[in-house]
Amino acid sequence: MSDLFVVGGSMYADAAKVHEWRQYEQAVVLKVDSDSLAVERLLDYVSPPEVCPEHPSVVFKAGTMDAEHLYLCTQTEVLIYRRDDLSVENYLTLPLFNDLHHVTPSGWGTLLIAVTGLDMVVEIKPDGTVLNEWNVLGQDPWQRFARDVDYRKVQSTKPHHAHPNFVFTIGDAVWTTRCDLNDAVCLTTPGRRIDLIGNRENPVQFVHDGVTANGRVYFTSVDGHILVVDPDSLQVTDVVDIGAILDYNMPLGWCRGIKVLDGNRVIVGFSRLRSTRLKDKVSWAKAQVKKIAGVGDYTETLPLLPTRICCLDLGVRRMEWELDLEGSGMNAVFSIL
Repeated sequence: MSDLFVVGGSMYADAAKVHEWRQYEQAVVLKVDSDSLAVERLLDYVSPPEVCPEHPSVVFKAGTMDAEHLYLCTQTEVLIYRRDDLSVENYLTLPLFNDLHHVTPSGWGTLLIAVTGLDMVVEIKPDGTVLNEWNVLGQDPWQRFARDVDYRKVQSTKPHHAHPNFVFTIGDAVWTTRCDLNDAVCLTTPGRRIDLIGNRENPVQFVHDGVTANGRVYFTSVDGHILVVDPDSLQVTDVVDIGAILDYNMPLGWCRGIKVLDGNRVIVGFSRLRSTRLKDKVSWAKAQVKKIAGVGDYTETLPLLPTRICCLDLGVRRMEWELDLEGSGMNAVFSIL
């Protein structure tokens, strides 16, 4: 097996006391030898102040890798690194970049970027020229926002209406995953949609990813599920409950990031839950912890699992290995490449 690149960030020591858009001190990429599980801290990055709000949060969100490049994004920047020497081949930052969550090459010479803060996906040329702007709800992209504002300087535009967090293509069609709506929608052919609610009697919580491999599209949900979709029928063909595989009597953490190794094996990421003001998307975690612990003050009674990646065999529903990343300075995982 080849090396893995785990993309995320390290948190400030007082991250539990501040808002989520001020939690991350440094963007980080780790390289993991998938045979020995040895970890190397490959990249550390801090955004320059001129492209950030006051008291910024600096973290690599979801990225993409091809044979020659690593495509990474911070909240307000896109950085394209050469894999051979880790030099920066291209750097882009635009005033509309707010809370970027994913960047990927389109396959036809452009870049596709999830601008989560504006509920938008944009397509740009490598020189930064904007070709397309899609509001992910099918509305005017600038109905709620102003073109003359530098959104790189705006700490948060929440509440988001859809929270697009990943962009992928099926053929030449552009799709985005909408976290808050538990679905994925086609931007180039409006009306096409993938329902990612899972079991309606016990729906999954907040979907991420949208990784295409083996003729399928793979999604994660923050509460520890993998959803596998047939791109032809746009139907979910499998819902994997990671909690049932691991059988831990404690919260798994925030599940996000997936790499498909072959027909059965995948690697998924988990970010450690923090003793913070549990609101919005982390309310599911509070309920999960209380249910497992049987008490309200879970922070004193229940240990929390560390930030880590694990390799799962979906064919036999078994974990092959697990790797703690906290000792390498990574406190949140956004992508596994």
